[in-house]
Amino acid sequence: MTLDQLEMVEAIISEGSFQAAAKKIHKSQPSLSAGIKKIEDYYSIQIFSRETYRPSLTDVGRRFYEGAKATLSSYRELHKLASELGAGNEPEIILSVDPMIPGTRYQRLMEIIVSNECKTPLKIQTGVLLDNAYRLLSGTADLAIGNFPQIDNHEIEHFKLCDIALIPVIHRRRLDNQALDKSLLSRTPNIVVQTVLKQASNHSDASHWQWFVDSHSRKTELISMGFGWGRVSEQELTELNDLTRLPEDMVPSMTIEMHLMRHKTKPLGPIARKLWLTFQNEVRTI
Repeated sequence: MTLDQLEMVEAIISEGSFQAAAKKIHKSQPSLSAGIKKIEDYYSIQIFSRETYRPSLTDVGRRFYEGAKATLSSYRELHKLASELGAGNEPEIILSVDPMIPGTRYQRLMEIIVSNECKTPLKIQTGVLLDNAYRLLSGTADLAIGNFPQIDNHEIEHFKLCDIALIPVIHRRRLDNQALDKSLLSRTPNIVVQTVLKQASNHSDASHWQWFVDSHSRKTELISMGFGWGRVSEQELTELNDLTRLPEDMVPSMTIEMHLMRHKTKPLGPIARKLWLTFQNEVRTI
């Protein structure tokens, strides 16, 4: 039994068919079927039922798959560790950060990089909503700070960094000679960020008239110019002039969790790994 064969089993389960699994792991369907049969013949077990159109695990197969997942997870962790131990200093570190998080929340990360004698370049990107997690999964960021997707995503390792309160606000100009009520909101667009993934913020309400923008800074700019209403962080509410907080019974405020994230199986360079471990340990002792 080889790791290659265990990955065949994993692919069949995740993709739902032998054909799709073969395509995912870049093998022919006959070679994949032969790999599974070798395991079954060698151990005298049956992993997949032949009685259904789509492959389904037998009772024995389910127990085997649990062991296969544990073995693959251990191997991938070891592969990642060995790659990190053998890596030289990375040419750059790419950090993707949600713009609502104040710099003071990740100041320690900057201090660690500044103290690095190798002067590794740092590239900070702005990512909203699921952009940060997507960049980790696509390999275009090493570390990310943002809202962790509320799904069972086993590819992202994360820990909570802080909470960010989002306060619904409107510019005072919109209130000239008008009552602050729901009829005013129905005539005023809700400014909402929409990411490159075409996912609107879950901090919005689709029942309102909405304008979509591609950045948080554009949203706050339009709100500050009096063109609409939306949610901003407490720090932005303090810094921006002429904004009025909307009543809670009209539009409730929200609190979202921000996490430091990394790809579980992608090896980090030595400096990025130091950042991850140091920052993780320091946050957990607060």
